Amino acid sequence: MPQLSRLLFLIICATLFVITTGFSGGHKINEKPRAPISIEADKVMPVEAGTEVSVTFFVTPLTECLQLSTRLRGLGGVTLSDTAEQIQTECTQGTRTKVSTKARIPSGQRGSVALDVELKTKDGELSASRSVPVIAADAVAITPKASGNLKTDSSGERLIITPASELPQR
Repeated sequence: MPQLSRLLFLIICATLFVITTGFSGGHKINEKPRAPISIEADKVMPVEAGTEVSVTFFVTPLTECLQLSTRLRGLGGVTLSDTAEQIQTECTQGTRTKVSTKARIPSGQRGSVALDVELKTKDGELSASRSVPVIAADAVAITPKASGNLKTDSSGERLIITPASELPQR
């Protein structure tokens, strides 16, 4: 009988620990907090070098907001022809906003257009970013390394999944 009492005591202690600390399987330790902003983008196919291509993003605030600011940047040799920063004084939860620009990529280059979004709410400022690759048609194709599996995500982007490995000892 003392064994049963001890077991019951341990079960009660474990249950109280889970309830009071919130330690349960529902929370992922490595999960990063995300800003309540949805950023979608149209895919850009490889273009002739020097040709202007349209890059379009769609931004949707997922929370009540006061102001929405967007800033476009060209990376890796991409140059933008439109104004890079837009500030909207009116911001409504769930309202989809189109942000677009014209971009050029030099011959043989790979780059991207990045969109930085800043959302002001009554609780503070939140930010998120997203980029779209812009590739010149004459750019050298990048082949994935042999280690890892090549997969394609739902948007058509190629991903290389590599196995985890331990770091070497010092």
